[in-house]
Amino acid sequence: ANPVANPIISNVYTVVGTDGNSCANTDTVLVTVNPLPIIDAGLDLWLCIGDNVQLNATGGITYLWTPSLGLSDTTIANPIANPNNTTNYIVVSTDGNSCANTDTVLVTVNPLPIITAFSDTSICIGASAQLNAIGGTSYLWTPSLGLSDTTIANPIATPIVTTTYIVNALDGNSCAN
Repeated sequence: ANPVANPIISNVYTVVGTDGNSCANTDTVLVTVNPLPIIDAGLDLWLCIGDNVQLNATGGITYLWTPSLGLSDTTIANPIANPNNTTNYIVVSTDGNSCANTDTVLVTVNPLPIITAFSDTSICIGASAQLNAIGGTSYLWTPSLGLSDTTIANPIATPIVTTTYIVNALDGNSCAN
């Protein structure tokens, strides 16, 4: 009386029922097979530790992201992700037919570069000192006053007053420190 139907396409089923008097009657039921929604969690992303990135899923009406760690909201299509470690986020989304499907997006967390600006130095007025930094692929020294080039690892400094120079460097992942 109650078989389980598991069709892969929509199908009409007919049942014939017979009572104790051998009288028979029929009825039909349509089982509609809806396609699964095509859920897209977007391209894999990367960020520098401490930064955040927005996820963006499409293809459904409701969304549920896991794991929840580092997400601003697990029930929206486009939460802000701020994980401390590389994380594979999975989104489950349903469509208007209550059919659900999933997709994943990998958020890679890159460490900050370790930048070293070599030791403090003293010079006489009018003299120069070479500054040196390592750990990055591009550099920006501030303030620029008295520097031969603010965009290299080893500029020549010829300040006219005692000056503290700060170097900001990027690594190959565009992470800055």
